[in-house]
Amino acid sequence: MKALRFRMNKEPSITAGLPGFAGVHVIVDAVVRRVDPKDPESPTRRILRVSVGGLAQPHESVAWVSRALKVGDQMTITVVETESLDAPRWRTDLSKIPEPPRRAARKSKPAARPRRKA
Repeated sequence: MKALRFRMNKEPSITAGLPGFAGVHVIVDAVVRRVDPKDPESPTRRILRVSVGGLAQPHESVAWVSRALKVGDQMTITVVETESLDAPRWRTDLSKIPEPPRRAARKSKPAARPRRKA
């Protein structure tokens, strides 16, 4: 099966893949956000992260890597064909997570009709 081999710096690589109908991803985030999002004068902080994870059927989220990055970190991602996969470090059953309450839809005003010229 196709899988992603991920290596960071000189650490051992991991081979992330899932059998059947599933998806695997590598996400690198570089985000700047306010320490207090409600205060426009709040100082900012930079977040650099990498995660290797996926979605398995029917409702399971899995992850092999989730860690902060620093300047100079090097990552290698290689697409491989293999039957030998590393087991995910974390598994989350998404069917057991309650859905957030839905907000009531706002009622919008009907669109104004264009006036006809006489």
